[in-house]
Amino acid sequence: MRSQELKERRNIAVCKRFEYLVDTLLIRADVAVRQMSQNEFFLAEKTIYDILREKRGMELPDIDLKLELDKRRNQPLTLFDPLRD
Repeated sequence: MRSQELKERRNIAVCKRFEYLVDTLLIRADVAVRQMSQNEFFLAEKTIYDILREKRGMELPDIDLKLELDKRRNQPLTLFDPLRD
């Protein structure tokens, strides 16, 4: 079973990342959730929405979530390159 502490840190990271994508980069919420689901956290979109709903209005502790942007495309970098055929 996943450690509750790790799960809580993941949930905070999901909320902080969503806030960054939507408020700072001005990406639509549904596009941000899809990006997080498919390329960053590898969770179902429903799970991400559930996490956001659970944490809505809560004061979140600061955790180190440095994000680097690809300057050429202004897109968030991902851990893995898309699979190529």
